[in-house]
Amino acid sequence: MIRLTSRSPHVQLPVPRILTHSSTGVWDFGASLRDSSSQLTELWKSRQECVHVAGLFIPNYGLVRGVTVRLRKGTLLSLSEQELVDCVTTCNKCSGGWPASAFQWVISNRGIATEAYYPYSGTNGYCNGNLVSYRAASITGYVNVPQYNEMALMYAVAMQPVSVALEATSTSFQFYKGGIYSGPCGNTLNHAVTIIGYGVASNGMKYWIIKNSWGSTWGVGGYMYIQKEVYNLPSGLCGLAMAPSYPIASPYASA
Repeated sequence: MIRLTSRSPHVQLPVPRILTHSSTGVWDFGASLRDSSSQLTELWKSRQECVHVAGLFIPNYGLVRGVTVRLRKGTLLSLSEQELVDCVTTCNKCSGGWPASAFQWVISNRGIATEAYYPYSGTNGYCNGNLVSYRAASITGYVNVPQYNEMALMYAVAMQPVSVALEATSTSFQFYKGGIYSGPCGNTLNHAVTIIGYGVASNGMKYWIIKNSWGSTWGVGGYMYIQKEVYNLPSGLCGLAMAPSYPIASPYASA
């Protein structure tokens, strides 16, 4: 297991907000997770009963464990995480699974239902054939970003949020409260999060912005700043560069 230095608490960073491309290489899709009339509404869900790690994201706005998606006509939807828990047979229900497995399910089912239509129960349920026939949004495929390549990952994140797997078992990760996290952690992948942006702190340290699924009381309003491009660590900190992927979206409305 790779052991790294502790986080940098002296670097104070705000809750992610919208930024634009700049010469400093800063980019943030945080606007798509903000609550306003022109942007997406963040819908935090309680995950006390079931933690399903098959992250799903419809770019450029996104679906991560059923967060939200803005359709072409501007409609806001919360998509069903419970459908993934119940129906993705290649995952282990509440014990988790790979994002690609979730993508493959949505493709094969030709879409995914809304949270309202197929509500979250936080339990290991049975796939409801009547509910999955309602399809609020779809994807046509997914892309595996080149592994062990944070430059390729950065290019992907500049275009849309990207689902990544990482190791999240360390106490410092689970109780992260701020600053740029730099370990300790290994690279045994056991949790999925979404990278929504990147930047450079005032001390020159590069970082990724990740959105977790543990609620807004975790980290910095539900987000984490995690060190980017750690020297001589091609897997990325906590293994985040080992299995990045994102879906190719084809959202549509079903009334």
